[in-house]
Amino acid sequence: MPMPPPNPTTDGRSDPQTRHEVDQLARALRTVGTSSIEDLQTLVGARFWDDGRFEKALAVGLAEGVLRRVSGGSIAAS
Repeated sequence: MPMPPPNPTTDGRSDPQTRHEVDQLARALRTVGTSSIEDLQTLVGARFWDDGRFEKALAVGLAEGVLRRVSGGSIAAS
């Protein structure tokens, strides 16, 4: 029997893994100030994350206001 579709209010933001990854990004940025996306990937070891996890965490962090874009395309913690 197939599983029912997920609740429509579940968009992944409440996913514990995503929450942890957003927190990792914010902690790294609080330590270094601002960073390019490429340098942030290196700082958090994103090459060891599953495919798409860094991009999702970055998008959620920006959407929630935990992270923000600054001049030159860099990212900073809010």
